[in-house]
Amino acid sequence: MIRATCICAITIVLAVATASGAPPSSPQIATTPFFDDFTTGSVNADTWLIAHRQWGGIGVNGGVVPKNVAVEDGHLVLTGLGKFYEGPVLGINKYGIPRTHGRRIGGAIATRQYFASGRYEVRARVAPHFGVCSAVSSMHYREFYPGSPQYVPSPEAPGKPYIINHEIDIELPGRPAKLAFDDVAFDYGLFNTWCGQREDQFNDTYLKIGQHQDDGDFHVYRYEWHTGDDSGDNPPRVEFFVDDRQIYTSREHIPDAAARFWLQLWFPDRWAGEPYFDETQMFVDWVRITPYGDANDRAIAESYPDDGWARAVEPLTVQFRERLNRTAPPDKILTAADFETPEPRNNLGGVYRSFARYPAEASVHINATVRQPDTGQALQLDYKVPTGHWAGFWMRFGETSVFLDARAYSYITFMIKGDSGGESIEIGVSDRSWIAREDSRRMGHVRDFLADGVTTDWQKVIIPLAGVADLDRRELNGISFTCDTGSGTVFIDNVQLED
Repeated sequence: MIRATCICAITIVLAVATASGAPPSSPQIATTPFFDDFTTGSVNADTWLIAHRQWGGIGVNGGVVPKNVAVEDGHLVLTGLGKFYEGPVLGINKYGIPRTHGRRIGGAIATRQYFASGRYEVRARVAPHFGVCSAVSSMHYREFYPGSPQYVPSPEAPGKPYIINHEIDIELPGRPAKLAFDDVAFDYGLFNTWCGQREDQFNDTYLKIGQHQDDGDFHVYRYEWHTGDDSGDNPPRVEFFVDDRQIYTSREHIPDAAARFWLQLWFPDRWAGEPYFDETQMFVDWVRITPYGDANDRAIAESYPDDGWARAVEPLTVQFRERLNRTAPPDKILTAADFETPEPRNNLGGVYRSFARYPAEASVHINATVRQPDTGQALQLDYKVPTGHWAGFWMRFGETSVFLDARAYSYITFMIKGDSGGESIEIGVSDRSWIAREDSRRMGHVRDFLADGVTTDWQKVIIPLAGVADLDRRELNGISFTCDTGSGTVFIDNVQLED
């Protein structure tokens, strides 16, 4: 299922994000049975989240979008748009920015609740085309960066996050072997258990089912997840079934973290074949989850539990626009971030996180003691950057799909001070075109705007926006602060746009 997170960044391609502010809380494990037969005419927003995210690799697909999720005639309908699609629905990139076309995009939903050990059953009719994957999955995702006690570096992927994804999948179509891309067939399936993304942390098992699943009929897909206990009588395992016929039992790499349950139609990179079609559908008749309550079930916080969901975007988008209306001229000052709340979101609903190119390190958090005279707290950025590397933090002005029309403003301003003075900070600003390139427009170093550069006193940095030829003020996305050498600490406050 999901092999990479939907982290929203606005800076350099090699930048990686870390969480900031208050960490997500551990979920409560659901203990009561769950059932949905989709007879209410719509996706029940009290029990399901509709996904709006992209995974599987840069450019591999256009993600999953809400427009490809519907309920019709008592069935959940997930639509996949293949390589021949020329309609109006657009895909997204991994930052949630719309692409110019709608090819290779699917749909997905996931439970709001987290479930652990239990019996998971879905009656579904898979999409009968190659190139797109019909999947039922449990998924829990965490990532760790240098400096975290749980970070484990990889010689093969220096600087990349250490990912722990507790995951169980049934995915169709399948193939007889991992690299048999030319032998994809609907009488094969993938039956997977994951505890991480490194080769010794997962089982991706390719097995013959014995019956073609693209026969136009509904089939019942089931797995029984046992996290086990210490008695030895209930060992950790996952048992996979199709139409009550046991296909496989996995006894290695068994997840124990409570996870959201997913229904998905998505486009992998080649291993499901090529999507030579316009559109196709996966139909789900019903879903049933029966919790077991094994002793080894664990409730663990995910890294980004609230990112990548349609319902998380829409209210904030409205809120964002309302704030713009309230703070529009004649005030001519729009406060993007005053860092007065512990959550890693600014005044406009946009997220902010740190990034670093390994072996550089960076972290951000709210500091309530280092403050300007008239404000309560500021953002603290700590960094350690060897020569030839970089680190810093980025901040978006609004939610994923929102761009700020800043034509009423001529400057971006902010307050800054250093712990020691002399800290080297480069500023970047992004618009729609820059974020599509996974980069930002370099505006200059702080020393270019302040005669003495960063000092131990608070100073106001004023960066002109007007007249910057390759920056579209109609569609601003965010700002980045990049430390390109040395180590140190800087404090930032009151990021604003001014006339």
